Amino acid sequence: MKSFTDIIRRQFNLLLSVFTFGESENENNEEITISNNCSGNMDTVGDVQYLYLTIQGVLDPDEFEKIMEWGLEKISKGNINIIINSSDLRAMPGQSIKYMEEEWLPNALKENIKLIVFIRPKDLFGYISLESISKRYPIINYKFVPSLLDAQLEILKAN
Repeated sequence: MKSFTDIIRRQFNLLLSVFTFGESENENNEEITISNNCSGNMDTVGDVQYLYLTIQGVLDPDEFEKIMEWGLEKISKGNINIIINSSDLRAMPGQSIKYMEEEWLPNALKENIKLIVFIRPKDLFGYISLESISKRYPIINYKFVPSLLDAQLEILKAN
């Protein structure tokens, strides 16, 4: 069941969308903020472009699916390196894990994704959630690193 704060936040976002004509994305659709827990943007390290997603806290499955669908859209346009900042991820609901395993990862494989680098969650439950997903599709190159700098180095090594 959604908390009162979540209901108010959703209503506020709906009202705001009337004035902003969509979610908070920039004009080039190069960044998006779904909530305080889910956001994403395109970034570069050296001359290599990558997708940078942030997931944190206890994820709302709908918000998580929105940010990952946005990411999949970027992957389909040739951005095949991803850094997922999950350092503050506390828990990933079973619905989100199922979505990743049954929908998102198979579609990302079809788009020839090269590398997914996770900034390792500090919370054990967050780490266990992501590790279980990475074991489902071992054909994808996954890395778990402690920081953004390490993640960017992995992106550079892969290219």
